[in-house]
Amino acid sequence: MRHWVYNYRYVRGDVVELDRTMRLHVREIIRTVTGGTDDTAAADGSFVAPLSSIVAGRSTRASVRITTGVAAHEAGRLIIPVQWHGDRHAHLLPDFDGAFELEPQWNMQAQLTLTGSYRTPLGPLGAAVDSSVLSGVAAGTVETFVDAIGAELERLVVRPAAPPRPPAANPLLRVRDVMSADPIVLREAASVAEAANVLLANNISGAPVVAPTGRLVGVLSERDLLDKEAPAPSGLRRSARQTERRHGARTVGQACTRPATTTTGDALLREAAALMREHGIGRLVVVDNSEIAGMVTRHDILKALVRSNGQLQAAVDAVLAGSPAAIHAVVQAGAVTLSGFCATHNQANDLVNRVSRVDGLIAVDDALSWEFDDLLPLPVR
Repeated sequence: MRHWVYNYRYVRGDVVELDRTMRLHVREIIRTVTGGTDDTAAADGSFVAPLSSIVAGRSTRASVRITTGVAAHEAGRLIIPVQWHGDRHAHLLPDFDGAFELEPQWNMQAQLTLTGSYRTPLGPLGAAVDSSVLSGVAAGTVETFVDAIGAELERLVVRPAAPPRPPAANPLLRVRDVMSADPIVLREAASVAEAANVLLANNISGAPVVAPTGRLVGVLSERDLLDKEAPAPSGLRRSARQTERRHGARTVGQACTRPATTTTGDALLREAAALMREHGIGRLVVVDNSEIAGMVTRHDILKALVRSNGQLQAAVDAVLAGSPAAIHAVVQAGAVTLSGFCATHNQANDLVNRVSRVDGLIAVDDALSWEFDDLLPLPVR
C-alpha cells in the first residue's frame, strides 16, 4: 500500500540561477546536506546517504540509497524525479518515490517542493501501524530533507549585490544612484497571503504588481496590507472607498494601489522626493523604456542624503572646479562655509546657488567678497 506525502519551502535567489543550479547539481546538493560520499555511487548514479527523521519522539538517522532521475521542465516548473530505499532500515525510513519541483514565484523567489509516495513496510503489520507511526516518520523525513536542500540551494545561488553607494563627488544625485535594481515583482493574480510572505521574507515594504502580460498595474505596500486587516471604513471619500476595496481583497491585484507612480533613473533625487511628497507615498517604481528597472523608497533617499563631511567636501569641490583659485570651501557638521574673492557680486551669488544644490548639505554660509558690485542699481541721472 502506498501513501502520499508532501512538503515545500520558499527559496530566495534569482529564479533562473536557482533552476540552473538545481538542475545541474542536485546530486551534489543532496550529498552535501546528507553527508553522502562519492565512493557509494553505483553504476546507475545512485548513492548511499543518511537521512534524518523523528521516530517515537527521537531523532533518527538511517542510510538509504538515493536515485535521481532526468530533470525536465513542465508547465513552467523544473521537475527532478527522486527515490530512495533502505534495505535494512525500511522500518525506520519507508521507501519513497517522488520528485523535486522548483516553481518560480517571482523573479527572486521560487517554491521548492518534494512530493511523492512511500510504501509501508512489514506487510499487513506495516499498514496497521502506518497511521500512528510511519506517516509521521515519512512526513518528518520529507520535511527535514526539503528544508536542507532548499537552504543549500539558496546558499549556492549568489544574490545580486546591493547597489553601490553614489560617488562621493557627485553633487546632484539621481534616482539610478540609489535605487534597488531588479526588484521583486508580484503577480496580479497572486494571493494576499503569498504576497505578505514575500515582503516579510525579503525584508521589503512594497513591490511592483504586474499583469500576466508583464504590464505594470500598481504597487503593493505594507500599508495596503494593513488596510486589508483594519476594520472596513465608512464614508464616501475616495480614500475610504479604496480602503474598503482592500479590506475584502483576496488577490494582489485587488489589494494594491493603482496606478503605480513612476519615475526614471535619470530623474534627480530631489525630484523623486517631491513626487513622493505630492502623492503621499513611500516608494516609486523606476521605469526604463516601459520596463521595470528598479524601486526607490523614502529610506533610499534619506540614506543617500546622509553623507559624511568628506563626501560633501568632495561634492562641493567638484562644483567649484574651474572657479577662481581664491575660492575656498570648508565642510563641517554637514554645512559648508564659502570664502574668497570673486570678480563680481553676481559671480559670488552664482557660486552660492550652485553649491547649495549639492544633495545632503544642510546649509551654505556665504563669506565671499567681490571687487565690483554689479547688483547695485545704477544711479538715476
